[in-house]
Amino acid sequence: MTKITRRAPASGPGGVTSGTLEGDLTERQLALVGLIVLEWNEIEFLIQTMTYTALNLPAQHWISIAVSIQHASAVELIKESFRSLQLPEQIADAIDTSLRASTAVKQSRDGVTHARMVNGHLAVGGNIKRGGSSLHFQETNLSDEALTHLREHMKLVRRELTWSINLIDMWKGISHLLHPRTGRQPLPEEIYHNSTELQEIVARLVESQAQRAISKVPEFPY
Repeated sequence: MTKITRRAPASGPGGVTSGTLEGDLTERQLALVGLIVLEWNEIEFLIQTMTYTALNLPAQHWISIAVSIQHASAVELIKESFRSLQLPEQIADAIDTSLRASTAVKQSRDGVTHARMVNGHLAVGGNIKRGGSSLHFQETNLSDEALTHLREHMKLVRRELTWSINLIDMWKGISHLLHPRTGRQPLPEEIYHNSTELQEIVARLVESQAQRAISKVPEFPY
């Protein structure tokens, strides 16, 4: 769980700001906001690259196609490609977990980048968010602890997506190999269990995902 946003409670301490961002946030908090913005750009590019790789987009047009697809749609398209790629369950599940994590960090990143200061003393920002046909006020925890938590999760997700792309590329390169004795195409599970390299990358992915899972999200100050 990486979300540092929430629907604003019915009652709270109210809005208190200094009138300037420098007065409400420390230099470290402001620096973390900048890092979160830039870190997401790297994650977004990896999602675009994975879309190209998984969907076998034409090399000459892949950038224009990939950048036109929204994040949620790109994630769904990548997941749908697992069947045509015949990914073994171990690889598909590991990549799926990291893709879902990318969606979670995007939600928190959006909360950070779209927030206005609500309470500078408590480092809480907020923005109006649409949920279905209604609007509600969303709060974002902008404390040093919360921003650091999100930044560290984004670094892990970025690394996991890089490994995921490597897995898809490797799989596409070896899945067509014929069994050396029978000449038949081996089952996906056979290929996976005979590839130490694939298993090692999956193990790294799972370890990183477990590291994220045990990290506690900082609580809101109220």
